[in-house]
Amino acid sequence: MSAIELAIPKLSEEETWSIGDGYRVRGDIHAMIGDMTAARADYAAAYACGWDAEPGNAVLLAESGHHDAALTALNRALSGSTWYHLQRRGILLANKVRIAAMANQREIAAEAMTELGADAGRWTQASVHALINEARYYLESSAGPEA
Repeated sequence: MSAIELAIPKLSEEETWSIGDGYRVRGDIHAMIGDMTAARADYAAAYACGWDAEPGNAVLLAESGHHDAALTALNRALSGSTWYHLQRRGILLANKVRIAAMANQREIAAEAMTELGADAGRWTQASVHALINEARYYLESSAGPEA
């Protein structure tokens, strides 16, 4: 974390977009280690810089029981047409499937899964395939994550 703390101020000297992405990534790390307060603060800082903090922000919302807000955040990100949104579309869609399935909104989950399947060759990263497999499990599972 100390390396990240030192790097963030330097980002403004290089690519300004990287400041927001630095906050997003640090938020993801905070979420992974269980510091949800710091994760939320970093996601808010990313948004304040004009950057997108999805899907991390949506995952935190869903885990707090705010599924509709999480899906709204993902839908907003999915409507984006910047390189960032297009590059991360598979990740965003897989998270949408998982969150919608967890919220028993199977139609929404199935629609997103259909889009993932329709363009399967586009998702070349192993991490996206892992997310898609996890999302498929949630969609196919009648009991959600506890199954």
